[in-house]
Amino acid sequence: MPFFYVLLGMSAFQIGQSGFIMTAGTLICAPFYGWLLDRKSAYLALLLSLSLCGLGCLVRGVGASISTVYISAAILGIGGTTFETMSLAALARHFPPSSRALLVSGFFLQIRVLGIAGRAAYPLWNYLVQSLMQVSDDMTRYRIAIGACAVPCKPVFAVRAHACFLGRCPFSEAGWVPGFHDI
Repeated sequence: MPFFYVLLGMSAFQIGQSGFIMTAGTLICAPFYGWLLDRKSAYLALLLSLSLCGLGCLVRGVGASISTVYISAAILGIGGTTFETMSLAALARHFPPSSRALLVSGFFLQIRVLGIAGRAAYPLWNYLVQSLMQVSDDMTRYRIAIGACAVPCKPVFAVRAHACFLGRCPFSEAGWVPGFHDI
């Protein structure tokens, strides 16, 4: 991400400001998401966060100015950056207290391992984009990478939404996955 910001002409201070905007948005909106999780629907909270995450990544990926980076940081701060935490909270509701430490450890280990795997795969991905898609411009490759970040969110969103419309909401109080209450 820093290379993308530098190619947009951002200074270190401006990059820090975008991080501050995202963090401030997360801190301000976290109580709202907690309220949604506790009082309304985990599905609604995750749906909102997932949607904002995809939108924030899209805005950042097509952005051509520092102001669009700030706008994307605000969108991600409002909801996108809370997706990991809310996913964990929604899952933890269905585990007995004695198993939650294991769930939290496994969840964060999975997130970190997948992050490392994604970073390790970047050189191969970059090579394929350059050779198969014939994209040699650094900024275009960064934009493709940022846009590809949101791709996994879309099928998950579609499956969850379809299940809810069929009356089998995966984040309902009845349980996210059959058998969770037996663990």
